[in-house]
Amino acid sequence: MARRGRGTFVAAQPIAYRVGGRSRFTGNIEAAGLKPSARVLRSGLVEATEDVADNLDLEVGEEVATLELLRMGDDVPILIARHYMPADRFPDFAERFDRIQSITKTFGSYGVVGYGA
Repeated sequence: MARRGRGTFVAAQPIAYRVGGRSRFTGNIEAAGLKPSARVLRSGLVEATEDVADNLDLEVGEEVATLELLRMGDDVPILIARHYMPADRFPDFAERFDRIQSITKTFGSYGVVGYGA
């Protein structure tokens, strides 16, 4: 669609995206008929903030692994996601994810199945 003075914009079809404790990006994107992919934007070890510590049942300042991703469908950016995991339990999560390309399957590589948000 063209907008005078603003240029031309491509209006993509909306994607039906189920949100909840068991939502999975890959499943939602595949259900929309798109090929899911991800690019690691940032990863590393950081100190847990109060919010992160509360959510992971850790102490503020404990070391956590963080993974920030650009998630795409058919190579079109859809969202940026940031994940935090206890560093002692998932020390190389980012490296595993980079090979596996699925949060659920990466957790599975550690023996974690059926997790919820």
